[in-house]
Amino acid sequence: MVRNYLKIAWRTIANQRVYSLLNLSGLTLGLTCVLVVTLYLKNEMTFDGFQANADRIYRLTTTTTNKSGSEIKNRTGNTGAVHGPAFAASIPEIEAVTRMMGVSFNVRRGTEGFYQDAHYVDANFFQTFTLPLLDGSPQSALASANSVVLTEKMAQKYFGTTRAVGQRLSLEINGKFEPFTVTGVAANPRPNSSLQIEMVLPFKNYQDDQWLSQYLATFFVLRPGASIARVEQQLERVFTALGKEQLTKAAKERGYEERRHFGLQPLSAIHLTLDYGGGNELAAPNTPMVLYLLGGIAGFILLIACINFVNLTTARSLRRAREVGVRKVMGGQRGQLIGQFLSESFLLSAIAFGLALGLAQLVLPFFNAIAGTELRLSYLLDTRLIALYVGLLVITTLLAGAYPAFVLSRFNPVRVLAGRAGFQGKNHLSQGLVVVQFALSIFLIVATLAVFAQFDFLTTKALGYNPEQLVRIELPTIRNDNDDRVKLIKQKLANQPDVVSVTAKDRLDEYTTVRTEDKEIDVNYLRIDENYLPTLGINLAAGRNFSTAYASDTLDNALVNERFVREAGWKKPIGQRVTFPDGTGKIYTIVGVVRDYHFSSLHEDIRPQVFIGDASLTFGEIWVRIRPQRVAQTMAMLDRVYHQVVPQHYYHYQFLDTILAKQYELETRLRQIITWAAGLCLFISCLGLFGIATFSAERRTKEIGVRKVLGASTGEIVSLLSRDLCWLVLLSLLLAMPVAWLSINRWLATYPFHVQLSVWLFVGAACFTTLIALLTVSFQSIKAALMNPVKSLRSD
Repeated sequence: MVRNYLKIAWRTIANQRVYSLLNLSGLTLGLTCVLVVTLYLKNEMTFDGFQANADRIYRLTTTTTNKSGSEIKNRTGNTGAVHGPAFAASIPEIEAVTRMMGVSFNVRRGTEGFYQDAHYVDANFFQTFTLPLLDGSPQSALASANSVVLTEKMAQKYFGTTRAVGQRLSLEINGKFEPFTVTGVAANPRPNSSLQIEMVLPFKNYQDDQWLSQYLATFFVLRPGASIARVEQQLERVFTALGKEQLTKAAKERGYEERRHFGLQPLSAIHLTLDYGGGNELAAPNTPMVLYLLGGIAGFILLIACINFVNLTTARSLRRAREVGVRKVMGGQRGQLIGQFLSESFLLSAIAFGLALGLAQLVLPFFNAIAGTELRLSYLLDTRLIALYVGLLVITTLLAGAYPAFVLSRFNPVRVLAGRAGFQGKNHLSQGLVVVQFALSIFLIVATLAVFAQFDFLTTKALGYNPEQLVRIELPTIRNDNDDRVKLIKQKLANQPDVVSVTAKDRLDEYTTVRTEDKEIDVNYLRIDENYLPTLGINLAAGRNFSTAYASDTLDNALVNERFVREAGWKKPIGQRVTFPDGTGKIYTIVGVVRDYHFSSLHEDIRPQVFIGDASLTFGEIWVRIRPQRVAQTMAMLDRVYHQVVPQHYYHYQFLDTILAKQYELETRLRQIITWAAGLCLFISCLGLFGIATFSAERRTKEIGVRKVLGASTGEIVSLLSRDLCWLVLLSLLLAMPVAWLSINRWLATYPFHVQLSVWLFVGAACFTTLIALLTVSFQSIKAALMNPVKSLRSD
């Protein structure tokens, strides 16, 4: 019986090629989206799940609040070097502790120089985490202070082989190149690992006893059955006891009144939690919003595809009415007819599923480029995923075929054979499904336009400085002679015609809390020279810039931005003083106020900022503004000058506009994803609209013939057939627009700086959707209107 069902189903599909192709197109696209998105969701939700001790590994987190604990001032996944060993020694539930600190080195091999990201780690790193060593021993690879472990990729880069144990590299440590021996080669980290390492060195010689430091990641392996709540309570107790002296000193010297709270974050939760960040130690976390968005879009597209299937099947139902009548007269049972139609649905779904697998394979490289992943179709070979897809096939079959099967099997054979079969009235279900399809499509179109508008706003908004043609060049790892190197580089670039200006700043924009007479203010601070503001094109609001004419500018003078002045409540900021918490309570005098500019991305509000020229701090970067005419030649010249002053060091540079673009990678991905999703939804919806237009034309064939005989023009017939469908699109607009307006406003509210929604955005989406809908139905309407009325009136 089943074999017979499938044989008849295949013949039906083959005989009605156009409808079958439309159905297959929609279902294949919907299932392809589901397949690809499922791969992505699996990859993201199983991040770090391959770790052997994943259920017992926790990251130590720090939450800083005000004195009363009522306001959270900062959350981070970083601690100092002292925290992990001290907590592990005092809390019996902690079985092991492993620390990671992201660093970068100038590396020398022979006469070649390289710039390398690396991590300091504890010696038990390869025993805590599942990262197999292809060469070397996990127990002894990091035993020596001058040992280094490379990944396969890095071993190939430096030595051209993965058999690199015993080879040597020179790393710059505190201004001197020291020899390190390769003691292990690790497998390349998995794409779904938070530990994206390339080179690791032992933490052995790094010492720090500061309880208020936050610059590395600390991981605990808890003993089986350990209570998380109990361990967190003990963390607070140990910190209060062991850090008491430093807390008292900080409160006395600089008025430190904040409170620190420590927690444990499961390793498996790190990747999808933005609260504590990734830092330099771990891969950047992903926002759960992207997962919800992709999952929702895949569901939308599959739902629209199933609705499309129902509408197209309903549209061709009149042609199969006589078949149903004959089968019933010949003794066919309703259950048999339902089985037949569900068989057709299953066969179409199975074919669509097979096509979707092939299409997914073709689409994956493109999707990987958008999402920044390395997904492969082989990831589908998972027992749970296979079960999921079998279930998806069954659900798709039922969603797409149940309604047509039960409706078609219900036809009265007497009415069918008398030529009065079919759907009477307006067929509200099909029309309602079209409304749902287009409402979803319109929502995504409006969202696409809003994302484009916000992205354009983020990338074109005036930042308060000029980022164009600005090159950042990194100096060697913090060295006391970098100031001399800066002077020499400035001298060599002074007469270069393609260089507009040169300035220097420290490498890291630091954050701390400073005191005015009556307030504590959280600030970003950095050391700059007298050329920094003019080179970047930043204006002054009051006072003066740093100048070589004032010796005190390199000692104890400072600039602040307008936001700092507002928070301090100063009416006359020039001459005011701020105290830094550096242990000595150093005081700086304000000599100028800088106009607010966006020194971080537009995801963040402008924060208070302090600029100092203190020569006791070390320059770490040179910024060069170049002319746009001869960029390639200018960059080659900068390379030569750099290596003249800093020989045998890797020349590492970036254009500032490239750095800024990376800040909006999420918006870039969001824009691409939603654009493709909106296009797919609209395309599949138009297939459904085509189906219901066909259904409408077939149901009214004789009416059209009568109207033409009575003198109706082609335009009037087209208008008649299109009117109802246009009302459906209008209803979709009325449903989708308020939801889109509310949702997009909520999304935009997450940005401190965002575009204002314009009514023209919604008008544009409405006009575009209506135009596409009219183009879709016009073909079938014109075809019906041009039909010979003689044939219409002779049709059964």
